[in-house]
Parts: sequence; structure tokens; C-alpha cells
Amino acid sequence: MAVVISTVSPKGGVGKSTSIIGLSQSRTFIARFKSICIIEFDPQGSLSQWAANRDWGEDMRFLKLVGYKNDVLKNVMLDILEKYECVFIDVPGESIAGFSTTFAMMISDLVLVPMRTSVFDENSFRFNLFPVINEVGNDVGGGIAFSSKFKILPYYTSPTANIDKLIAYFRQVLPTGIEPINATISRRSVLENFNRKGRDIHDYKKMVVKNKKAYIQASSAAAEFENLAQKIIETLDDRRPKGNRPVAKR
Repeated sequence: MAVVISTVSPKGGVGKSTSIIGLSQSRTFIARFKSICIIEFDPQGSLSQWAANRDWGEDMRFLKLVGYKNDVLKNVMLDILEKYECVFIDVPGESIAGFSTTFAMMISDLVLVPMRTSVFDENSFRFNLFPVINEVGNDVGGGIAFSSKFKILPYYTSPTANIDKLIAYFRQVLPTGIEPINATISRRSVLENFNRKGRDIHDYKKMVVKNKKAYIQASSAAAEFENLAQKIIETLDDRRPKGNRPVAKR
């Protein structure tokens, strides 16, 4: 059964799709998992636009699963989870309590929530996403154990920010039971441009190799994704539950 990692946020433009691109194409994940499938539940289609410009094979695949009936979506996903070792799901940023969002939460081993150090992001999480986490957790009888799979990812931070201070900040403002992951993504100028025409961060590094400043920034962004990938794998190794996942009720 696949390891499942989702990204979700009640807001758009905070790094959900970019995180999946960076992680799924990271050297760390490719070395750890023999087969990876990237799933788009988000009708906005940001990943689809990126994926359309890439070549895909059996060991790295992209699928857009939007507009499926609930039972059909569950059956399709069960087949995918049996076939691949790692699955990434880009979850809709809007209609946060819809079936595809809650279903992704249930079947995921880890849910990343990209968040900036902004009162607007904090309030959006607390008043829009966190109630859904609690509701779904209560449905499956998971409580705190369920909410612990959600990890806040500090996003668009300053490249010089102190990670320990960032973690302390998020622990102070987040609801009980929600923890930040010990990593950060900062290079906004790179993140907003590297994935044009289906590129990943490593493709982008090669493209800007003759521009010293751009290459240094791209290398830093790539290193951040690799560090995040390693932290995720460490987290999964520590906490991945044994046995079957809960079945979506909705």
C-alpha cells in the first residue's frame, strides 16, 4: 500500500502545487520510492498545466481525478494505492469541506499545509480548515492521532530566517494538536518561476547555470526541497500507522 502525502490549504497561491512538484521530483523521494504517482483533485488545474509539458512513464505518473462520483473516485484511488509506492495528492483549496478534500485527508499518511507567517493565513487555517480536520477526525474516531498527521509547512519565509524561531512562532499560534514540520521553503522568486514549461527545480538549475546569482538561488531552493523531503520521510518512518486506512463515509 502506497505512502500518501497530500497538500491542502483553505487559500490559493500558498504553495500547494509547487510543493508537490518539488517533492515528487526530489532526489530523496525518487531514491526512496520505486514508483510515484501525482494526483490532482484540484479543479483549478495548476498541476495539469505543468504535467502537460512533461514526459511520463510507468514509474512516475500524473493523473487528474476531478469530477468523479464519490464511489468511483474511491475505487480508482484504491487501485492506485496498490500500484504505486508513493502517491502525492493536490487537494482543492476551495470547497474545503468537499468530498475530495475529506477523502484525501482520510487516506493520507501526511498532510502538508503551506502557511506564511501571516495573520490572514493563521485565521484561515483556524476558522476554515481546522474545523474540518476535527470533524473528519471525529468521524473516523482518530481525534488527536488524526490531527497529528497534519504538518504546517512554513512557506515564503525569509532565506535568512531562523528555523527554530519559525517553529516556535507557529507552535504559539497554531491550535493544540497541530505541529509545524522542521523545514522551510523560502526562495519565492525561484518558486514562482522554476516550473514553467513543465520544468522541475533540477531542470531550472541547469537552465540558469551560467547566471551565477540565479544558479545560487535555484541551488538553495533545490536544497530546501531535499531537506523537506528528508524531514517528511523521517516523520513518516516515526509515525506511519499500521494496518488499514479508514474508509470515507461521505
